[in-house]
Amino acid sequence: MDGEEFLQRMRSGDHSVFDDLMPQLEMIGRSACRSLGVFDQRFDDVVQEVAIRVFKRWASYEGQSKLNTWLYSIARNCCLDEMQRDARYRAPPASQGDPDAAPALEPADTSQSDFEHRLCVQQVLAELAAEPPARKGSMRKIEVLMYWVQHSPTSEELAVFLSTTLAAAKTRKSSILSALRELCRKYCGQDECAFAIAG
Repeated sequence: MDGEEFLQRMRSGDHSVFDDLMPQLEMIGRSACRSLGVFDQRFDDVVQEVAIRVFKRWASYEGQSKLNTWLYSIARNCCLDEMQRDARYRAPPASQGDPDAAPALEPADTSQSDFEHRLCVQQVLAELAAEPPARKGSMRKIEVLMYWVQHSPTSEELAVFLSTTLAAAKTRKSSILSALRELCRKYCGQDECAFAIAG
């Protein structure tokens, strides 16, 4: 389903659109979960939360980006919410003196650096997504990057996706990596985060 069809059906009150959208949400949710390292057992929860957010926020989708790009950004945010809950808190064993006492929540130091790394990646992607529309006949960096992450194309396949020459596709790939490195340096002081996204 593309963005135009989605908006038409939602505006007309056709909520059966979600029956048709669920396979798309599951595919995108699984991709976001895997790219951000969210455990498979959380997949159903993430997809359900994505569906809820799409239903509540569909009017904010203006059709300027591809529907899959918008859905992926929602799925990514749901995954990051799950990661934040896991990274920041863990429940220690109940006190031996009071077995009925509720366990206190304490910061989980062991995964905090991993969370910060992933938060950097999230900030980079959010900044790319906020860039203005691409010039006519082109695509925004975020759209190229999402295709790249989801499909791991060869340079030849990327050229087909971009409807351009092989040399131009390689140049575009190089410029996107350069932009990712610069943004990662801005948010966490390292450029390796770019490779976590695009590697």
